[in-house]
Amino acid sequence: MKRLFVGAVFIAIAGLSLSVTAAEGVWRRIDYPDYTRRWPQMKGVMLGSSTEKEFTDLRSMGANLVRYQMNADWKQFAGEADPVAAFNKWLDGRLDHLDEMLPWARRCGIKVCVDMHTHLGGFTDEKNNSDMIFVEKKYEDLLVATWEKIATRFKGNQDAIYGYDLFNEPINRENKLTKRRWRAVMCRTIDAIRAIDPVTPIVVEPNCHASPRGYDVKNIYGLKGFEPLPYDNLIYSVHVYQPMEYTHQGIHQAKDAYKPVAYPNAEKGWDKEFLRKQLQSVRYFQLKTGARIYVGEFSAAAYAPGAEKYLADLCDLFLEFGWDWTYHAFRESTCWSFEHEGASFDTMKPASVKTKRREVIEKYLKDDRIQGFVAGQIKYPARLSPEKRFRGAQDPYPHQGNRMADAKALGMNIIRAGVGFLGPDWAHRHVWPVDDKGRAVDVSDEAIRQWIANAEANLLVLKETLDKAQALGMKVVVTGPAPGKWLTTDALMERMYFQDPELLALMVSFWHKTAKAFKGHPALYGYDIVNEPLNREYPKSRIKHRDFMILCARAIRDEDPDATIIVECNADGAPAGFDCKSRYGFVAMTPIPFDNVIYSVHVYQPMGFTHQGIGKKKDEYLHHSYPTTQAKLDENRQRFPGDLGKDTGKPEDWNKDYIRNAIKSVREFQLKYGARIYVGEFSAASWTDGGDRYLQDVTDLFEAYGWDYTYHAFRENVIWSLEHEGEENASLRKAKEETPRMKVMKAKWALNAR
Repeated sequence: MKRLFVGAVFIAIAGLSLSVTAAEGVWRRIDYPDYTRRWPQMKGVMLGSSTEKEFTDLRSMGANLVRYQMNADWKQFAGEADPVAAFNKWLDGRLDHLDEMLPWARRCGIKVCVDMHTHLGGFTDEKNNSDMIFVEKKYEDLLVATWEKIATRFKGNQDAIYGYDLFNEPINRENKLTKRRWRAVMCRTIDAIRAIDPVTPIVVEPNCHASPRGYDVKNIYGLKGFEPLPYDNLIYSVHVYQPMEYTHQGIHQAKDAYKPVAYPNAEKGWDKEFLRKQLQSVRYFQLKTGARIYVGEFSAAAYAPGAEKYLADLCDLFLEFGWDWTYHAFRESTCWSFEHEGASFDTMKPASVKTKRREVIEKYLKDDRIQGFVAGQIKYPARLSPEKRFRGAQDPYPHQGNRMADAKALGMNIIRAGVGFLGPDWAHRHVWPVDDKGRAVDVSDEAIRQWIANAEANLLVLKETLDKAQALGMKVVVTGPAPGKWLTTDALMERMYFQDPELLALMVSFWHKTAKAFKGHPALYGYDIVNEPLNREYPKSRIKHRDFMILCARAIRDEDPDATIIVECNADGAPAGFDCKSRYGFVAMTPIPFDNVIYSVHVYQPMGFTHQGIGKKKDEYLHHSYPTTQAKLDENRQRFPGDLGKDTGKPEDWNKDYIRNAIKSVREFQLKYGARIYVGEFSAASWTDGGDRYLQDVTDLFEAYGWDYTYHAFRENVIWSLEHEGEENASLRKAKEETPRMKVMKAKWALNAR
């Protein structure tokens, strides 16, 4: 039993930023302050009048958000001598209750969305049904005055308030009865709030009852398509009840008149993909603007057949898209309650056991997987301006002798050093118990103690390395040491730290100490969280790649908010890690929810060329050259049909276009998110035929794309050495003259002097 670290690791971070240019024009990207952008995915329920018990109950379910609906039928005020005065008196009572709720919310770690649920002034006639705020100015004025009152009273509470939800399910049919457009009324209200409270986020619901149709120019009412309002820090909301034939079935119908309709439903085409299509207009808006999306309401009648599957499909889509949500509703009407059961609207009763619908909602409330993030393109400090480039090499022992000075003399301005191998050998090789194949087999207390001691000792060496780099005017990439390397309990290898939360805790602790120790060091390029991560994302994977990176990044930022963080993609850092079509079939790379993060890739494609012959004699492996054609590849493969090594054996020509296509997913990621890309490793074995041409082609592409890069490796292993030559592993020797590969790299490093 491991005793050094106890407790589970819980992860909850906000969703992702996406950049899409629409054919009909470019919309402005919405910006968010850090306190909004760093939120996790916010999830919870609708809530009316409540006690502290509701908050404690919800917290135990995993909720971190409630939507407080201040709801009344305008008819109760319309009969009064002064309806506006009657409404304001009622409103004061609701705000008093909100005041009472906020301490409960803080204690339970739950944020409150303040929802103006009452339709001020009611509606026009049934035929021309629109909200009166769009028809009579006095009701528009009342909406503005209401929010001025709320903002004045509750400004400064952004630690507990999620946002001000301006108006529930607005409908403006834009006919002859309406005098003001939806957009004009919302903008006026936002201006009034921002004049008083410029900090609290504002939640905006679109026209058309806040349905997905409100985001779509093809909506059934023929209304103008939804466009972002000219403000930042707005959260855009949607209410999801599609198809209403299913979700609202049997409402106010007696059991004898009610005919159940099931979900999923092949005859009607209702399934998860149907729901995805229903949400497409909102997702498109999110991708186009970087907006944070909030599903203010979604539900299905509690007695609807298959309601648990319907809710699960929606929650899964919200998770995929990174949308916040609040289920409708908690302890309000029994027909929506996940704590009640029954066969129809009028037979609902408290459930004797936990309902399947509640199990679904609780599952997703507690689901801390990290997926979408919606806060705009990645931002970088001035020191990482696109004009500033870094070109160098990996060096495992830069602190020894004159190695760093020699690297500087060759033209390098950056070196990549791993904390795990600054000592006499790589930490995981010395520390972790291994089997006969050299794979780690156990995570014992003693192994952990040794790892901690080794990592902390290497921090002293890192200090020496950074100081030397500073004196030479160079930068250092600091790569973290991985606790344990391979998984041995399954045929599919995976890094051990994705299966053991204790190892994640080790990494988080290490990065806290490291970032604290070297905060603000001028020679630091960035912290490379871990080298070549591999997460299969299969049932044994307890920790996802992205979640791991986020927790380590948070540890660094807690100690040094200005530190640059480097995240290597999944799939051993290969380009496949940026692409969901990779051979592993895992989730495609998406940005973690922090700015000043550099995304890293290792380029060894095609490995049938770059890794050929490692550990073999010259007559034991395929001798591929570069560039080469399909015919030449096939001819070589016939020599050793049973030993392809890293060669895929697929029909292909190896040339610059091949490499360009191999790294296409990384380039697309760069363009999509505005990411800075760093090639942490690239190389070709010293004995390869055409290694110099290969290095020329890959670095030409890096230059064209504006990527930083470090060659693998400088004076580490003769296999990759630019200073050695030979025909095979065993016969490599120090070259008497400058090798062609060294000439290529020196020409690239010379670009640093410009």
